[in-house]
Amino acid sequence: MELVVSDKSLGLVKSLPDFFPKAQWQRCDVHSYRNVLSEVPRRLTKDVAAMLKATHAQEDWAAANQKVSDFVEKLRGMKFNKTATCVEDGVSETLSYMFFPRAHWMCIRTNNTLESIVREIHRRTRVVGG
Repeated sequence: MELVVSDKSLGLVKSLPDFFPKAQWQRCDVHSYRNVLSEVPRRLTKDVAAMLKATHAQEDWAAANQKVSDFVEKLRGMKFNKTATCVEDGVSETLSYMFFPRAHWMCIRTNNTLESIVREIHRRTRVVGG
């Protein structure tokens, strides 16, 4: 089984079945958090971020889905329907890593490591080429 971790680049997501037919797609948690938190008033971002992190701290996929359901209900109770919809629609994209061995979870939840490497390559290229 293969896993591709990325942001929600629609071209990449649509082309995955053509190039990696057996691969699952994992949306980067950090990118997903940013989208959700952009829908929340600034004064509540820390609370909502903590609830998002709690969903990904669950021991398995079923528990995480239950936590998400509770989280969505809480958001709707707080009258944040747009945020609740954002979480509800995007959560399945961010939990694919839970179908892999637990030892790998921290490494495959985000693509931040890859983004850091690419940024460093760009930085060094500018220094040499400049």
